[in-house]
Amino acid sequence: MGVKLTLAFILSVFINIGCFAAQKYLTSIDTTRRHTTRQIKRPAYLPQPKSLVEFDRLFKPWYSDCVFTSKYSITKRLRKYPFSKADKILAISYHVFEYPTAGKNDSLTTDSLSPKDKLLQGGFSIKADTLDHSTLMEWKTLNNNQIRRLATVLYNTGFKKPGYNLIGGASCYEPRNALIFVNKQGKVYDYLEVCFACKHYSSKSGRLNVGIECTQKYEILRKYFKSMGIDFGTRKNENRQ
Repeated sequence: MGVKLTLAFILSVFINIGCFAAQKYLTSIDTTRRHTTRQIKRPAYLPQPKSLVEFDRLFKPWYSDCVFTSKYSITKRLRKYPFSKADKILAISYHVFEYPTAGKNDSLTTDSLSPKDKLLQGGFSIKADTLDHSTLMEWKTLNNNQIRRLATVLYNTGFKKPGYNLIGGASCYEPRNALIFVNKQGKVYDYLEVCFACKHYSSKSGRLNVGIECTQKYEILRKYFKSMGIDFGTRKNENRQ
């Protein structure tokens, strides 16, 4: 038992170090092209227990498992941002953004790229608040039932036992999927970009997130995209593309 507690305590320290590394990495990148407004999630820091006994008392792995709750009714969920402004919501996939490097892409501008090269360059593009579909691999428009399911995942899915919960994530960010929110004027007012491989997200406004990051949250979201026919970026053990 003593060995298990020691290993668990060491694990919590490494998770915090990983979160710190991920924070430094994520705040230095921009995977969506030609955007000036950008907020990337910063993982929360965990309070350190004072002893192994306190750690064992405060933390159990299953505390952080995801459970569906009835916290908000469907009416309240859809009145929350970003659903309150949405006339249409799209689920999309695209190639991982390839950063220009000296001698490779530095002489190329977006306007000079062919449709194929633009697609392969990766990332997705929004011009004048309009989504550029030529940069996408796949896209689907959510129906009313899919919108309700998404609202449930974001707002009514949380920790099995809130308290001392672990929030993980790798020190990388290579997103290939996003949700695009469009208003009645046909303008994109926000997006939620998700990296299933690294378990991180970003949004245009900074107001939008994946909700409580319980253990299975990104797997639930991955299956949600998959259920809509979005295959690229949602396959398990997918090679980086």
